[in-house]
Amino acid sequence: MIKIQTLSKKAFKKFGAIIEQPDKKKIFSVLTGDKEARGWRIGYLVYFPEPVKSLEKHPESMETFEPVSGTSIMLLAGKKTPHKVEALPP
Repeated sequence: MIKIQTLSKKAFKKFGAIIEQPDKKKIFSVLTGDKEARGWRIGYLVYFPEPVKSLEKHPESMETFEPVSGTSIMLLAGKKTPHKVEALPP
């Protein structure tokens, strides 16, 4: 059984960065570290509960996970430690 951790900058640091609104007074901003990006790139996945049999890796892409409904958990593993899976809420 994998313990679900609390999402924090410290817990997620080894996998990437948590995107936060730098100016708390603004209600909307487009945040991206990709200076060459044009337009918005959106992917949508509908996934139903079943045993996890594999993990994908996307080290060269900027991604964010935004649950639309229900309960979601991200299963994460480091590039050099794929056998050490951690669970964090998005």
